Amino acid sequence: MKIIVSKEIGFCSGVRRAIKMAFDICEKNEKIFSIGEIVHNETVMSDFPQIFVSSEEAISSVNNEDFPVLLRAHGVTKEFENKINNKYSKVIDLTCPIVYNVFGLVEKYSFSGYNILVYGKRDHPEVKAILSRAKRGYVFQKTGEFEEILENFNKDSMVALISQTTMNSKNYGYYKNILSEKNFKDVQLFDTICDVTIKREKAVEELIEKCDAIVVIGGKKSSNTRKLYEIVIKSGVKGYLVQKPEQLNLSEKIETLGIISGTSTPEKQIDEILNYINESV
Repeated sequence: MKIIVSKEIGFCSGVRRAIKMAFDICEKNEKIFSIGEIVHNETVMSDFPQIFVSSEEAISSVNNEDFPVLLRAHGVTKEFENKINNKYSKVIDLTCPIVYNVFGLVEKYSFSGYNILVYGKRDHPEVKAILSRAKRGYVFQKTGEFEEILENFNKDSMVALISQTTMNSKNYGYYKNILSEKNFKDVQLFDTICDVTIKREKAVEELIEKCDAIVVIGGKKSSNTRKLYEIVIKSGVKGYLVQKPEQLNLSEKIETLGIISGTSTPEKQIDEILNYINESV
């Protein structure tokens, strides 16, 4: 069996930054709270036994305010950010800089009177954080939802379109094209999908052309990891979404196997699965 490992693999810069900051704070503290998982990867989170993952609601009831509090890489809502900074003296913001740039766009155009349309997953923490910064925000993931939202606007409406940073770029392009043809007072279209995730999309498409099966390595809660897996499945190529070697069952005959990962997948997790595959061949 031939194995092709994509060059686009492992952490993105935003995740690498968040992990380094978390390690630095863990070296100096025995107990730390994190608002949600730092990143959506169980293997990564297992490296931080002193980090207690909490919800926004639960952390608000903690009385000991001397513990450091980490804000996850996906960001938190504006209301909670203000609340936690007023209550705790040690707040470490791990929000990805690219995501923070999106927050800034939303606040700027919302303040200027624009309706903010967000292409993303309604329950994803990044999307919740984005919407909290919009005076009039709408979120959609499917065409029907998008069309229903547009019915709220007229020729005097100003509309700004952004995307969750890890969504499918081709799908987003489709919505950008539709909105660009609408006769609203003003339309602003922003390319807010992370360049690294776009490169991963292209990389997995290249693997699809060369392979009859592809292993996508990463956390099942990771939006960008699942997106890669969905692209594989939609193509008709056999796909595997795994976090651990024991989850991988290569029972059928495979001539060429592709390997790619999400942007929150550490090298050690990739190496473990690669070693397992090589030993099984």
